[in-house]
Amino acid sequence: MRTIEPKAKYQMAMDRFPSYDDAPRAFFALDGNCGPVSVWMLLRHFRKRTSSERIIRLCRYTKRHGTFTIALALALREHGLRVHFHTEVDPAPMPIERRLYKTAEKSGVMMGEALRVDQLLARIRRGEVAIVCCDTDTGDGHFSPLLGVEQDRLILPYTDQGGMDVEEFERRWTAPGICRQCVFAVRE
Repeated sequence: MRTIEPKAKYQMAMDRFPSYDDAPRAFFALDGNCGPVSVWMLLRHFRKRTSSERIIRLCRYTKRHGTFTIALALALREHGLRVHFHTEVDPAPMPIERRLYKTAEKSGVMMGEALRVDQLLARIRRGEVAIVCCDTDTGDGHFSPLLGVEQDRLILPYTDQGGMDVEEFERRWTAPGICRQCVFAVRE
């Protein structure tokens, strides 16, 4: 049996993963579209068809706030995926987030404590796919799927460079207000 080298394995994952450029045009009209686009990417990855309008609605997108990580977890769950949501305790959740946490628990989203980077990467290496939230240079949160790690560089297809080194990711993922949030989704 032929062994696939890690680099080839992750390149194959990237090749099979939907491209941002293929996302429905409705997402490009949104300011801060990273959450809905990331959900669309995972749904396409799992071969789940749906409309962009439904994704935007299920992500609870608003012009004022964009969306929240827990809302992405709910959107994926409402499309029939098994979903795990991990976070630190949020010191100042918004009222909508508090409601979404309650709805997520009732909907079957499995809630867990925040992961360390090594735990997150171990799950990614086992073939799981995640959406992570990390800080940007402007201090806003940004969502991207996390597909793998190659030579200490994370494969984040919805970032400017398509990824970032582990140290930079850890700094951005542990920034104030980000709460080391991530969502894992798998088929039921």
